[in-house]
Amino acid sequence: MRKIKSFALLVFIALSLAIGGSAYWLFQNEDKVEASILKALSERLKTDGHIESVHLDVWSSFPHVSLVLSNVHVLGSANRTDTLVRAQELALECNAWKLLQGQYQLQALRLEGAHVHLLQGRNGQWNTDVWKSSEDSTKTALFAIDELAVLNSTVKVGNRQIEIAEAFASLEWSNSAMIASGFGQMDRFNSPEWSTSSPLRWEASCEYDADINQLSLSMKQAEWMGANWQLELAYASTEWTATGQTDQLAISKVIPVIDLPRPWNRLQTEAKADGNWSWESGVFKSNWHVDTDHWIVPIAGEEGFDLNLDAGGKIWLKYEKGQWRADLPMLEITAPGLDWQGEVRDFLPQRGSFDTEGSGSIDWERWIGMPEPIQWTGQRPGSGTLTWNATIGLSGSDAWTVRGDWHANAWTGAFNGTPWAFSGEGEIDSEQRLEATGTASWDGIPLTGQAKILRPMAQLQEGTSRIELSVAMDHWAYAAETNATENAIGLGSLRLPEGTDWTVEAKIGHLQYGLWAMENVTANGQLTPNRWSVARFSANTLSGTLSGDASIEFQSPQKAVVIAHPALAGCDLHELFFAFNDFDQKTLRAEHLTGTFGATGSVQFQWLNDLTWQPQTLDVLGTASISGGTLKNLEAFDDIADYLKENRMMAPLVDPNDLRSRLKYVELEDLESAVYISNESVQLPQVDIRSSAMNISLEGSYGFNESLDYTLGFAMRDLRNSRNDEFGLIEDDGLGQQFFIAMNGTVNEPSYRWDRDAQKNHRRENLQREKELLKTLFRRSSDQP
Repeated sequence: MRKIKSFALLVFIALSLAIGGSAYWLFQNEDKVEASILKALSERLKTDGHIESVHLDVWSSFPHVSLVLSNVHVLGSANRTDTLVRAQELALECNAWKLLQGQYQLQALRLEGAHVHLLQGRNGQWNTDVWKSSEDSTKTALFAIDELAVLNSTVKVGNRQIEIAEAFASLEWSNSAMIASGFGQMDRFNSPEWSTSSPLRWEASCEYDADINQLSLSMKQAEWMGANWQLELAYASTEWTATGQTDQLAISKVIPVIDLPRPWNRLQTEAKADGNWSWESGVFKSNWHVDTDHWIVPIAGEEGFDLNLDAGGKIWLKYEKGQWRADLPMLEITAPGLDWQGEVRDFLPQRGSFDTEGSGSIDWERWIGMPEPIQWTGQRPGSGTLTWNATIGLSGSDAWTVRGDWHANAWTGAFNGTPWAFSGEGEIDSEQRLEATGTASWDGIPLTGQAKILRPMAQLQEGTSRIELSVAMDHWAYAAETNATENAIGLGSLRLPEGTDWTVEAKIGHLQYGLWAMENVTANGQLTPNRWSVARFSANTLSGTLSGDASIEFQSPQKAVVIAHPALAGCDLHELFFAFNDFDQKTLRAEHLTGTFGATGSVQFQWLNDLTWQPQTLDVLGTASISGGTLKNLEAFDDIADYLKENRMMAPLVDPNDLRSRLKYVELEDLESAVYISNESVQLPQVDIRSSAMNISLEGSYGFNESLDYTLGFAMRDLRNSRNDEFGLIEDDGLGQQFFIAMNGTVNEPSYRWDRDAQKNHRRENLQREKELLKTLFRRSSDQP
């Protein structure tokens, strides 16, 4: 054992002396060694170079020694003015024992703080042809490098640049081929297409055939952006190609790389994707599967509004000629109250445009997201569902397009406080039209209808609403005695939003206003925020017909003016007085009347917010007619007979009992008279009433406060009894000898007296002035647009 220890000690001493001697020899011959290495470099370097300083490093990696070159510049081969390599430090390492034998065999090369610029000439040759090949196998071994280290350096290829934190490789370089393998980390990549500062850790192998100028690189393992990557890179015939596979790539890492424009750059998600991709002839193609995750999606044109949803699917991503494009052949979107499945085509992030095709549904009660581009004027439904099968697109100018069909089921909501409901279906082509059919209710009133909207999406962007609407309802009841509908409709509910222009065709099977009923009501009109114009309306009512035109002018939120030009024909007098509760008077009642009534004219009055009409604003200029009329048991005739009996001038001429008997049942000949209503007063110009009992002329006024101011003219031949008593001279005014009675007071307490000619003539003058005033008024009303 002692001999073995002694032998080991001798060996150690011998090695120490050898190493020490070798080191001493190297120090003593450093200049020779440097000169030898520089001579070899000079013989092999084809281009010019510059080295600021050179020193020999013996101990850093002994038994290897390094020749450290500082501030090295090497020109490229393609153009002698460009710099292929510029490095702060270039260390060439060789084996010390070989060096002692006079052989310099390169073992390692370390490049630090370098900038390498690779250029390709027009002939396809790179600027890397700077090294002469050796002519013998011994010298060729000089270029088998066990370790190539690149630290804190930049490699620029054309207009693309890579910043390398560290890279370690071993390589063998013969006359025409190079084989290398290694690992490292790149910190930054810049190119005209995209850039990133996300570090890339890699392991790769590479082969290069100089004879055919072909390069292949295989990256079996890489970590970048938190994902795992595999890459196959090839260069041949002046073209780069690359194929790869990526696992668990975070979309949030990719968004800054693609450099999306506003508002897509606000896209947020933690979703991850797996995919395959390729790069060839300047075109990047990829196919990804994206796991379902939460997304915050900005809406183009809606600053500050984002959709919160869960989404997942497949993505085809392509880059070509400076443009990114995405296609999603399968996409599923869910959010509270929202579901959609379909595909997205031609998504161009730079323009913000895309097309989608698919089907979806919205539960209005659960969905809280409602961007303005798909909102409409007014409030959205509070409950119900919407389903659709459509193509939806967004252009680069933030213009939406929609084509497809849709179904609305049990929508409910409120508009200006008025409840409504709707169920229906339709088709939409946002460039041309939106059509809908369905059933609805407004304030509890059921109706059916059809709607057509031209250029709906343009209207949406303009904030307008131009609709062709056809509506039909079974009934609408308005309880006049309470000034309210079954579910109150206010004036504010009728007034439409700004930008509205509706063309409406309405049909109502039964319209009830108090006791007044109308059947088969039709109307055609145009509705705008400040005016409703009915060009034509018609209805069957009171056993006759009603037709004409009308308008409603909304002068303020609390007041509207109604102007109408009605024509009433063939209406039953008894039904007319019954329907309007005898017009709130007790003298002439429905029970007294039979016959057919007709009227034409102009009507104007005001509505207040609760749709009550204001009697003091009523103005009427019209003509009324009666045919086949009868009066029976009219109490007012008894009062007239009593007055004539008591009048000292007429008593000798009148038999009251005879007169009462004749007036119990009176058949009227057809008559027609003008009617004027203004200032809460009904004005009747002179009208001659011819009947089976007698002929009466009537003129005067009736106030809405039930005041009376009438003059009744009787023919003497109708009043006289058979005795033919004397009577004074009575003026003949063209109707024969007449006797005029003034009827004043109120409806419930009328008074009678003899009416002189001067009073009668004075009234006629007043009526003529009133007539001309009313004509002017209605001419102005009807001329309004």
